[in-house]
Amino acid sequence: MSTLLDLPRELYDFLSRPSPQSLLIRGPAGSGKTTLGIALLENFPGRRILVSSRVAQDELVREFPRLSNGGAVKVVDGSHLRHTLPEIRTVLQGAGRVILDAEKDPTVRGLWLPSPVREAVEQLGTGENALVVIDSWDALVERYLGSRLGATHGLPDRAELERTLLDLMSRGPVFLALILEEATPTALDYLVNGVLETGWEGVDGRAERWVRLRKLRGVRIDSAQYPFSLEGGRFHCITPISVEGPSFLARAEPDPSPVPGTIWPGSADYALAFGRLALHRLTLIERDFTVPEVATRLVVSTAVAHTLEQGGRVGEMLPPSVLPEEFYRSYPRIVPVSEFVRQVRFLTVAHTPELPDELRPAILPPLDRNAVGTEPRSPELARFLTETPPDRPALLLSWLSGLRAISSATGGSTYTPETLPGVALRYLMGAPLHAIFVGPESDPLTVALRSMASVRIRLQQRHGRVFVFGEQPVTPGFVLTEGDELVSYRLLRIV
Repeated sequence: MSTLLDLPRELYDFLSRPSPQSLLIRGPAGSGKTTLGIALLENFPGRRILVSSRVAQDELVREFPRLSNGGAVKVVDGSHLRHTLPEIRTVLQGAGRVILDAEKDPTVRGLWLPSPVREAVEQLGTGENALVVIDSWDALVERYLGSRLGATHGLPDRAELERTLLDLMSRGPVFLALILEEATPTALDYLVNGVLETGWEGVDGRAERWVRLRKLRGVRIDSAQYPFSLEGGRFHCITPISVEGPSFLARAEPDPSPVPGTIWPGSADYALAFGRLALHRLTLIERDFTVPEVATRLVVSTAVAHTLEQGGRVGEMLPPSVLPEEFYRSYPRIVPVSEFVRQVRFLTVAHTPELPDELRPAILPPLDRNAVGTEPRSPELARFLTETPPDRPALLLSWLSGLRAISSATGGSTYTPETLPGVALRYLMGAPLHAIFVGPESDPLTVALRSMASVRIRLQQRHGRVFVFGEQPVTPGFVLTEGDELVSYRLLRIV
Protein backbone atom coordinates (compact mmCIF):
# COMPACT_ATOMS: atom_id res chain seq x y z
CA MET A 1 0.00 0.00 0.00
CA SER A 2 1.09 3.62 -0.48
CA THR A 3 2.87 5.31 2.40
CA LEU A 4 3.05 8.92 3.54
CA LEU A 5 6.40 10.73 3.43
CA ASP A 6 7.59 14.22 4.34
CA LEU A 7 9.60 14.25 1.10
CA PRO A 8 9.92 11.99 -1.93
CA ARG A 9 12.44 9.23 -1.30
CA GLU A 10 14.59 10.61 -4.11
CA LEU A 11 14.88 13.97 -2.33
CA TYR A 12 16.03 12.27 0.86
CA ASP A 13 18.75 10.62 -1.21
CA PHE A 14 19.63 13.94 -2.84
CA LEU A 15 20.01 15.66 0.55
CA SER A 16 22.34 12.83 1.60
CA ARG A 17 24.74 13.40 -1.29
CA PRO A 18 28.08 15.15 -0.73
CA SER A 19 27.82 18.93 -0.95
CA PRO A 20 27.85 21.30 -2.72
CA GLN A 21 24.56 20.72 -4.53
CA SER A 22 22.06 23.05 -6.19
CA LEU A 23 18.35 22.66 -6.81
CA LEU A 24 15.57 24.55 -8.58
CA ILE A 25 11.94 24.36 -7.43
CA ARG A 26 9.68 25.79 -10.12
CA GLY A 27 5.90 26.20 -10.15
CA PRO A 28 2.99 28.65 -10.36
CA ALA A 29 1.79 30.71 -7.42
CA GLY A 30 0.00 28.66 -4.76
CA SER A 31 1.32 25.31 -5.97
CA GLY A 32 3.18 24.48 -2.74
CA LYS A 33 6.73 25.64 -3.49
CA THR A 34 7.26 27.43 -0.17
CA THR A 35 5.96 24.52 1.89
CA LEU A 36 8.18 22.14 -0.08
CA GLY A 37 11.17 24.40 0.54
CA ILE A 38 10.44 24.41 4.28
CA ALA A 39 10.10 20.60 4.22
CA LEU A 40 13.57 20.41 2.66
CA LEU A 41 14.95 22.58 5.46
CA GLU A 42 13.23 20.58 8.19
CA ASN A 43 14.66 17.32 6.86
CA PHE A 44 18.22 18.61 6.37
CA PRO A 45 20.82 17.48 8.95
CA GLY A 46 22.80 20.69 9.19
CA ARG A 47 22.55 24.48 9.34
CA ARG A 48 19.30 25.69 7.76
CA ILE A 49 18.67 29.16 6.32
CA LEU A 50 15.55 30.45 4.57
CA VAL A 51 15.76 33.71 2.63
CA SER A 52 12.18 34.96 2.25
CA SER A 53 12.01 37.65 -0.43
CA ARG A 54 8.30 37.85 -1.23
CA VAL A 55 6.75 37.37 2.23
CA ALA A 56 7.86 39.33 5.30
CA GLN A 57 9.20 37.31 8.23
CA ASP A 58 6.30 38.06 10.59
CA GLU A 59 3.76 37.02 7.95
CA LEU A 60 5.75 33.86 7.23
CA VAL A 61 5.82 32.95 10.92
CA ARG A 62 2.05 33.44 11.18
CA GLU A 63 1.58 30.92 8.39
CA PHE A 64 4.30 28.57 9.68
CA PRO A 65 4.58 29.12 13.49
CA ARG A 66 7.38 26.58 13.74
CA LEU A 67 9.64 29.14 12.00
CA SER A 68 9.44 31.53 14.95
CA ASN A 69 12.61 32.86 16.59
CA GLY A 70 14.62 30.15 18.22
CA GLY A 71 13.54 27.50 15.74
CA ALA A 72 15.89 25.22 13.85
CA VAL A 73 15.46 27.27 10.66
CA LYS A 74 17.03 30.73 10.52
CA VAL A 75 14.88 33.16 8.50
CA VAL A 76 16.45 36.06 6.63
CA ASP A 77 13.81 38.67 5.76
CA GLY A 78 14.49 39.81 2.21
CA SER A 79 11.07 41.29 1.53
CA HIS A 80 12.41 44.85 1.86
CA LEU A 81 15.69 45.40 0.02
CA ARG A 82 17.94 48.06 1.49
CA HIS A 83 19.59 48.74 -1.87
CA THR A 84 19.05 47.79 -5.50
CA LEU A 85 21.89 47.04 -7.86
CA PRO A 86 21.84 50.48 -9.51
CA GLU A 87 22.02 52.07 -6.05
CA ILE A 88 25.16 50.22 -5.03
CA ARG A 89 26.82 50.91 -8.37
CA THR A 90 28.29 54.14 -7.05
CA VAL A 91 29.77 52.38 -4.02
CA LEU A 92 31.38 49.67 -6.10
CA GLN A 93 32.01 51.71 -9.25
CA GLY A 94 35.71 52.02 -8.71
CA ALA A 95 36.10 48.29 -8.17
CA GLY A 96 33.69 47.18 -10.88
CA ARG A 97 36.27 45.64 -13.16
CA VAL A 98 37.87 43.75 -10.29
CA ILE A 99 34.54 42.42 -9.02
CA LEU A 100 33.34 41.33 -12.46
CA ASP A 101 36.61 39.55 -13.24
CA ALA A 102 35.71 35.82 -13.19
CA GLU A 103 39.23 34.91 -12.17
CA LYS A 104 39.07 36.85 -8.91
CA ASP A 105 37.94 35.64 -5.50
CA PRO A 106 34.20 34.76 -5.68
CA THR A 107 33.73 36.19 -2.19
CA VAL A 108 34.69 39.59 -3.66
CA ARG A 109 32.39 39.17 -6.66
CA GLY A 110 29.69 38.20 -4.15
CA LEU A 111 29.47 41.90 -3.22
CA TRP A 112 27.26 42.29 -6.28
CA LEU A 113 24.65 39.89 -4.81
CA PRO A 114 21.49 41.16 -3.07
CA SER A 115 21.96 41.99 0.60
CA PRO A 116 19.67 39.16 1.92
CA VAL A 117 21.83 36.64 0.06
CA ARG A 118 25.00 38.19 1.45
CA GLU A 119 23.47 38.04 4.95
CA ALA A 120 22.70 34.34 4.47
CA VAL A 121 26.28 33.71 3.30
CA GLU A 122 27.64 35.42 6.41
CA GLN A 123 25.68 32.96 8.58
CA LEU A 124 27.21 29.88 6.98
CA GLY A 125 29.44 28.03 9.39
CA THR A 126 32.97 27.15 8.39
CA GLY A 127 33.05 23.54 7.18
CA GLU A 128 29.48 22.86 8.40
CA ASN A 129 26.89 21.42 6.04
CA ALA A 130 24.23 24.01 5.30
CA LEU A 131 21.07 24.32 3.24
CA VAL A 132 20.06 27.74 1.93
CA VAL A 133 16.59 28.13 0.40
CA ILE A 134 15.82 31.38 -1.43
CA ASP A 135 12.09 31.95 -1.82
CA SER A 136 11.69 33.29 -4.36
CA TRP A 137 14.77 33.99 -6.40
CA ASP A 138 12.65 35.54 -9.17
CA ALA A 139 11.10 38.13 -6.83
CA LEU A 140 14.42 38.96 -5.21
CA VAL A 141 16.55 39.30 -8.30
CA GLU A 142 13.97 41.25 -10.31
CA ARG A 143 13.54 43.85 -7.56
CA TYR A 144 17.28 43.98 -7.12
CA LEU A 145 18.03 44.54 -10.78
CA GLY A 146 15.24 47.08 -11.16
CA SER A 147 14.96 46.10 -14.84
CA ARG A 148 14.78 43.02 -17.05
CA LEU A 149 17.38 44.51 -19.40
CA GLY A 150 20.71 42.85 -19.85
CA ALA A 151 23.98 44.10 -18.38
CA THR A 152 24.24 47.87 -18.75
CA HIS A 153 26.65 50.54 -17.56
CA GLY A 154 29.06 47.92 -16.28
CA LEU A 155 26.47 46.15 -14.10
CA PRO A 156 25.99 42.37 -14.11
CA ASP A 157 22.76 40.95 -15.55
CA ARG A 158 20.66 38.19 -14.01
CA ALA A 159 22.61 35.39 -15.66
CA GLU A 160 25.87 36.78 -14.27
CA LEU A 161 24.37 37.09 -10.79
CA GLU A 162 23.20 33.48 -10.95
CA ARG A 163 26.60 32.23 -12.02
CA THR A 164 28.19 34.25 -9.22
CA LEU A 165 25.74 32.84 -6.67
CA LEU A 166 26.32 29.23 -7.76
CA ASP A 167 30.07 29.71 -7.82
CA LEU A 168 30.09 31.30 -4.36
CA MET A 169 27.93 28.57 -2.81
CA SER A 170 29.99 25.82 -4.44
CA ARG A 171 33.09 26.92 -2.49
CA GLY A 172 31.72 25.33 0.70
CA PRO A 173 29.57 22.40 1.88
CA VAL A 174 26.35 24.14 0.87
CA PHE A 175 23.09 22.92 -0.61
CA LEU A 176 21.39 25.77 -2.46
CA ALA A 177 17.69 25.64 -3.37
CA LEU A 178 16.23 28.40 -5.54
CA ILE A 179 12.44 28.72 -5.73
CA LEU A 180 11.30 30.08 -9.08
CA GLU A 181 7.97 31.22 -10.49
CA GLU A 182 9.09 31.50 -14.10
CA ALA A 183 7.68 28.58 -16.08
CA THR A 184 10.22 28.70 -18.92
CA PRO A 185 13.50 26.85 -18.35
CA THR A 186 16.67 28.90 -18.70
CA ALA A 187 20.39 28.23 -18.78
CA LEU A 188 20.17 27.93 -14.99
CA ASP A 189 18.35 24.60 -15.40
CA TYR A 190 21.48 23.14 -16.97
CA LEU A 191 23.83 24.58 -14.33
CA VAL A 192 22.07 23.18 -11.25
CA ASN A 193 22.11 19.57 -10.03
CA GLY A 194 18.37 19.16 -9.63
CA VAL A 195 15.08 20.51 -10.97
CA LEU A 196 11.62 20.02 -9.39
CA GLU A 197 8.29 21.26 -10.69
CA THR A 198 5.16 21.72 -8.60
CA GLY A 199 1.74 22.16 -10.16
CA TRP A 200 -1.98 21.54 -10.22
CA GLU A 201 -3.85 18.87 -12.12
CA GLY A 202 -7.63 19.02 -12.53
CA VAL A 203 -9.40 15.64 -12.42
CA ASP A 204 -13.19 15.37 -12.45
CA GLY A 205 -13.51 18.93 -11.19
CA ARG A 206 -11.06 18.32 -8.31
CA ALA A 207 -7.66 19.91 -8.00
CA GLU A 208 -4.68 17.69 -7.25
CA ARG A 209 -1.15 18.80 -6.40
CA TRP A 210 1.81 17.01 -7.97
CA VAL A 211 5.55 17.44 -7.75
CA ARG A 212 7.59 16.20 -10.69
CA LEU A 213 11.26 15.29 -10.40
CA ARG A 214 12.76 16.54 -13.63
CA LYS A 215 16.43 16.05 -12.71
CA LEU A 216 18.43 14.88 -9.69
CA ARG A 217 22.03 14.20 -10.61
CA GLY A 218 23.48 11.15 -8.91
CA VAL A 219 20.08 9.90 -7.71
CA ARG A 220 18.04 7.10 -9.26
CA ILE A 221 14.50 8.36 -9.83
CA ASP A 222 12.13 5.44 -9.29
CA SER A 223 8.99 7.58 -9.22
CA ALA A 224 9.19 10.72 -11.32
CA GLN A 225 6.06 12.30 -9.82
CA TYR A 226 4.35 12.37 -6.45
CA PRO A 227 0.92 13.64 -5.45
CA PHE A 228 1.14 15.76 -2.33
CA SER A 229 -1.00 17.61 0.18
CA LEU A 230 -0.44 20.71 2.29
CA GLU A 231 -2.82 19.56 5.01
CA GLY A 232 -1.90 21.21 8.31
CA GLY A 233 0.63 23.49 6.64
CA ARG A 234 3.04 20.63 6.02
CA PHE A 235 4.22 18.91 2.86
CA HIS A 236 3.01 15.29 2.64
CA CYS A 237 3.64 13.17 -0.45
CA ILE A 238 2.40 9.70 -1.30
CA THR A 239 4.52 6.81 -2.55
CA PRO A 240 3.40 4.40 -5.29
CA ILE A 241 1.47 1.30 -4.24
CA SER A 242 3.74 -1.47 -3.00
CA VAL A 243 3.34 -5.03 -4.24
CA GLU A 244 2.59 -6.22 -0.73
CA GLY A 245 -0.93 -5.56 0.49
CA PRO A 246 -2.50 -5.66 3.95
CA SER A 247 -4.53 -8.54 5.28
CA PHE A 248 -8.09 -8.91 4.04
CA LEU A 249 -9.61 -7.77 7.32
CA ALA A 250 -8.19 -4.82 9.22
CA ARG A 251 -9.03 -3.77 12.76
CA ALA A 252 -11.59 -1.02 13.22
CA GLU A 253 -10.90 2.19 15.05
CA PRO A 254 -13.08 2.61 18.15
CA ASP A 255 -16.43 4.32 17.61
CA PRO A 256 -16.05 7.72 19.32
CA SER A 257 -19.80 8.33 19.69
CA PRO A 258 -22.34 5.66 18.67
CA VAL A 259 -25.32 6.98 16.72
CA PRO A 260 -28.56 4.95 16.70
CA GLY A 261 -29.63 3.74 13.27
CA THR A 262 -26.09 3.73 11.87
CA ILE A 263 -23.00 1.54 11.65
CA TRP A 264 -19.58 2.97 12.40
CA PRO A 265 -17.40 2.53 9.27
CA GLY A 266 -14.42 1.63 11.45
CA SER A 267 -12.35 4.55 10.17
CA ALA A 268 -12.39 8.16 11.40
CA ASP A 269 -11.10 9.35 8.02
CA TYR A 270 -13.90 7.52 6.19
CA ALA A 271 -16.54 8.87 8.59
CA LEU A 272 -15.27 12.43 8.21
CA ALA A 273 -15.29 12.19 4.41
CA PHE A 274 -18.45 10.15 3.73
CA GLY A 275 -20.33 9.82 7.02
CA ARG A 276 -21.57 6.78 8.94
CA LEU A 277 -23.39 3.82 7.36
CA ALA A 278 -27.12 4.40 7.79
CA LEU A 279 -29.36 1.34 8.23
CA HIS A 280 -31.70 0.50 5.32
CA ARG A 281 -29.34 2.42 3.02
CA LEU A 282 -26.87 1.45 0.30
CA THR A 283 -23.30 2.54 -0.37
CA LEU A 284 -22.01 2.05 -3.90
CA ILE A 285 -18.23 1.89 -4.38
CA GLU A 286 -17.20 2.24 -8.01
CA ARG A 287 -13.61 1.39 -8.86
CA ASP A 288 -11.42 1.47 -11.93
CA PHE A 289 -10.38 -1.97 -13.06
CA THR A 290 -6.76 -0.93 -12.41
CA VAL A 291 -7.39 -0.35 -8.68
CA PRO A 292 -5.99 -3.32 -6.74
CA GLU A 293 -8.71 -5.41 -5.16
CA VAL A 294 -6.80 -5.41 -1.90
CA ALA A 295 -7.04 -1.59 -1.77
CA THR A 296 -10.81 -1.70 -2.22
CA ARG A 297 -11.17 -4.39 0.41
CA LEU A 298 -9.10 -2.35 2.85
CA VAL A 299 -11.60 0.52 2.60
CA VAL A 300 -14.58 -1.70 3.47
CA SER A 301 -12.87 -4.13 5.84
CA THR A 302 -12.93 -1.82 8.85
CA ALA A 303 -16.75 -1.64 8.68
CA VAL A 304 -16.84 -5.46 8.57
CA ALA A 305 -14.49 -5.65 11.56
CA HIS A 306 -16.55 -3.18 13.59
CA THR A 307 -19.77 -5.08 12.84
CA LEU A 308 -18.24 -8.32 14.09
CA GLU A 309 -16.70 -6.68 17.16
CA GLN A 310 -20.17 -5.41 18.08
CA GLY A 311 -21.65 -8.90 17.83
CA GLY A 312 -23.46 -8.19 14.57
CA ARG A 313 -23.75 -10.28 11.44
CA VAL A 314 -21.98 -9.99 8.10
CA GLY A 315 -23.10 -11.47 4.80
CA GLU A 316 -20.70 -11.27 1.90
CA MET A 317 -21.07 -12.23 -1.76
CA LEU A 318 -17.42 -12.92 -2.51
CA PRO A 319 -15.65 -12.17 -5.78
CA PRO A 320 -14.61 -15.38 -7.56
CA SER A 321 -10.93 -14.45 -7.15
CA VAL A 322 -11.09 -14.73 -3.35
CA LEU A 323 -11.31 -18.05 -1.53
CA PRO A 324 -13.13 -18.05 1.82
CA GLU A 325 -10.19 -19.77 3.51
CA GLU A 326 -7.89 -16.98 2.30
CA PHE A 327 -10.28 -14.38 3.67
CA TYR A 328 -10.69 -16.19 6.98
CA ARG A 329 -6.99 -16.00 7.85
CA SER A 330 -7.47 -12.47 9.10
CA TYR A 331 -10.60 -13.21 11.15
CA PRO A 332 -8.98 -14.77 14.27
CA ARG A 333 -7.70 -11.31 15.19
CA ILE A 334 -11.32 -10.13 15.31
CA VAL A 335 -13.48 -13.06 16.46
CA PRO A 336 -12.87 -16.68 17.53
CA VAL A 337 -13.96 -19.57 15.31
CA SER A 338 -17.19 -20.17 17.22
CA GLU A 339 -18.27 -16.56 16.80
CA PHE A 340 -17.15 -16.52 13.17
CA VAL A 341 -19.55 -19.34 12.32
CA ARG A 342 -22.36 -17.61 14.18
CA GLN A 343 -21.78 -14.16 12.69
CA VAL A 344 -20.59 -14.67 9.10
CA ARG A 345 -22.01 -16.11 5.89
CA PHE A 346 -20.26 -16.20 2.54
CA LEU A 347 -22.03 -16.70 -0.78
CA THR A 348 -19.42 -17.90 -3.27
CA VAL A 349 -18.86 -19.91 -6.44
CA ALA A 350 -15.34 -20.81 -5.37
CA HIS A 351 -14.41 -24.31 -4.21
CA THR A 352 -13.27 -24.50 -0.59
CA PRO A 353 -11.19 -27.67 -0.23
CA GLU A 354 -8.80 -26.16 2.33
CA LEU A 355 -11.46 -24.75 4.63
CA PRO A 356 -11.58 -26.58 8.01
CA ASP A 357 -14.78 -28.54 8.61
CA GLU A 358 -15.71 -26.42 11.62
CA LEU A 359 -15.89 -23.35 9.35
CA ARG A 360 -17.99 -24.85 6.57
CA PRO A 361 -21.34 -23.77 8.07
CA ALA A 362 -20.31 -20.21 7.16
CA ILE A 363 -20.15 -21.05 3.45
CA LEU A 364 -23.24 -20.86 1.22
CA PRO A 365 -22.63 -22.40 -2.20
CA PRO A 366 -24.38 -20.41 -4.92
CA LEU A 367 -26.94 -23.14 -5.70
CA ASP A 368 -29.28 -25.20 -3.63
CA ARG A 369 -27.65 -28.62 -4.01
CA ASN A 370 -31.07 -30.26 -3.84
CA ALA A 371 -32.48 -28.10 -6.62
CA VAL A 372 -29.71 -27.27 -9.07
CA GLY A 373 -30.71 -24.74 -11.67
CA THR A 374 -33.27 -22.89 -9.55
CA GLU A 375 -32.54 -20.00 -7.21
CA PRO A 376 -29.12 -19.24 -5.70
CA ARG A 377 -28.73 -19.25 -1.95
CA SER A 378 -29.28 -15.50 -1.60
CA PRO A 379 -32.66 -15.98 0.20
CA GLU A 380 -30.79 -18.00 2.81
CA LEU A 381 -28.27 -15.20 3.14
CA ALA A 382 -31.08 -12.67 3.51
CA ARG A 383 -32.72 -14.81 6.19
CA PHE A 384 -29.44 -15.05 8.06
CA LEU A 385 -29.10 -11.26 8.12
CA THR A 386 -32.75 -10.77 9.08
CA GLU A 387 -32.18 -12.86 12.19
CA THR A 388 -29.56 -10.46 13.50
CA PRO A 389 -30.46 -9.39 17.07
CA PRO A 390 -32.21 -6.00 16.94
CA ASP A 391 -29.56 -4.33 19.10
CA ARG A 392 -26.72 -5.54 16.86
CA PRO A 393 -25.57 -4.17 13.46
CA ALA A 394 -25.92 -6.11 10.21
CA LEU A 395 -23.82 -5.54 7.10
CA LEU A 396 -24.21 -6.88 3.56
CA LEU A 397 -21.10 -6.67 1.37
CA SER A 398 -21.66 -7.60 -2.28
CA TRP A 399 -18.97 -7.72 -4.93
CA LEU A 400 -20.59 -7.37 -8.35
CA SER A 401 -18.00 -9.69 -9.88
CA GLY A 402 -19.28 -12.34 -7.45
CA LEU A 403 -22.88 -11.66 -8.48
CA ARG A 404 -21.94 -12.04 -12.12
CA ALA A 405 -20.23 -15.35 -11.36
CA ILE A 406 -23.37 -16.53 -9.56
CA SER A 407 -25.54 -15.47 -12.50
CA SER A 408 -23.29 -17.40 -14.84
CA ALA A 409 -23.61 -20.48 -12.64
CA THR A 410 -27.41 -20.20 -12.65
CA GLY A 411 -27.92 -19.62 -16.35
CA GLY A 412 -27.18 -15.92 -16.57
CA SER A 413 -30.54 -14.51 -15.49
CA THR A 414 -30.29 -14.22 -11.70
CA TYR A 415 -28.64 -10.82 -11.30
CA THR A 416 -29.14 -8.40 -14.19
CA PRO A 417 -29.39 -4.61 -14.40
CA GLU A 418 -33.17 -5.08 -14.43
CA THR A 419 -33.42 -7.41 -11.42
CA LEU A 420 -30.54 -6.32 -9.15
CA PRO A 421 -32.18 -3.11 -7.80
CA GLY A 422 -35.19 -5.14 -6.68
CA VAL A 423 -32.99 -7.75 -4.98
CA ALA A 424 -31.03 -5.00 -3.19
CA LEU A 425 -34.27 -3.32 -2.07
CA ARG A 426 -35.59 -6.58 -0.59
CA TYR A 427 -32.39 -6.91 1.45
CA LEU A 428 -32.57 -3.32 2.68
CA MET A 429 -36.22 -3.48 3.66
CA GLY A 430 -36.08 -6.98 5.09
CA ALA A 431 -33.45 -6.36 7.77
CA PRO A 432 -31.93 -3.44 9.73
CA LEU A 433 -28.71 -3.51 7.76
CA HIS A 434 -26.49 -1.40 5.59
CA ALA A 435 -25.52 -2.74 2.15
CA ILE A 436 -22.21 -2.03 0.40
CA PHE A 437 -21.95 -2.92 -3.28
CA VAL A 438 -18.55 -2.83 -4.99
CA GLY A 439 -18.14 -2.93 -8.76
CA PRO A 440 -16.39 -1.45 -11.80
CA GLU A 441 -17.71 1.99 -12.68
CA SER A 442 -18.58 0.93 -16.24
CA ASP A 443 -20.40 -2.27 -15.24
CA PRO A 444 -24.15 -2.15 -16.12
CA LEU A 445 -24.87 -3.64 -12.68
CA THR A 446 -23.06 -0.70 -11.09
CA VAL A 447 -24.97 1.80 -13.21
CA ALA A 448 -28.27 0.14 -12.25
CA LEU A 449 -27.60 0.74 -8.53
CA ARG A 450 -26.62 4.42 -8.75
CA SER A 451 -30.10 5.81 -8.27
CA MET A 452 -30.53 3.70 -5.11
CA ALA A 453 -27.27 4.66 -3.44
CA SER A 454 -27.31 7.17 -0.59
CA VAL A 455 -23.49 7.34 -0.86
CA ARG A 456 -21.44 6.86 -4.03
CA ILE A 457 -17.67 6.59 -3.75
CA ARG A 458 -15.19 6.29 -6.61
CA LEU A 459 -11.73 4.73 -6.50
CA GLN A 460 -9.27 5.54 -9.25
CA GLN A 461 -5.63 4.66 -9.76
CA ARG A 462 -3.32 7.24 -11.28
CA HIS A 463 0.44 7.07 -11.44
CA GLY A 464 0.46 4.15 -9.00
CA ARG A 465 -1.72 5.78 -6.31
CA VAL A 466 -5.33 5.09 -5.33
CA PHE A 467 -7.51 8.21 -5.23
CA VAL A 468 -10.81 8.13 -3.33
CA PHE A 469 -13.59 10.70 -3.64
CA GLY A 470 -17.32 11.02 -3.23
CA GLU A 471 -19.72 11.47 -6.13
CA GLN A 472 -22.71 11.58 -3.78
CA PRO A 473 -22.21 13.62 -1.73
CA VAL A 474 -19.46 15.40 -3.66
CA THR A 475 -16.24 15.47 -1.65
CA PRO A 476 -12.66 16.64 -2.19
CA GLY A 477 -10.13 14.10 -3.40
CA PHE A 478 -8.26 11.81 -1.02
CA VAL A 479 -5.36 9.41 -1.46
CA LEU A 480 -5.45 6.00 0.21
CA THR A 481 -2.37 5.33 2.32
CA GLU A 482 -1.40 2.72 4.85
CA GLY A 483 -2.01 3.33 8.53
CA ASP A 484 -0.12 2.28 11.63
CA GLU A 485 -0.63 0.07 14.66
CA LEU A 486 -3.73 2.09 15.62
CA VAL A 487 -5.20 3.05 12.24
CA SER A 488 -5.69 0.54 9.43
CA TYR A 489 -5.58 3.09 6.63
CA ARG A 490 -5.63 6.81 6.06
CA LEU A 491 -7.42 9.02 3.56
CA LEU A 492 -5.14 11.99 2.99
CA ARG A 493 -7.04 15.00 1.70
CA ILE A 494 -5.34 16.76 -1.19
CA VAL A 495 -5.30 20.47 -0.27
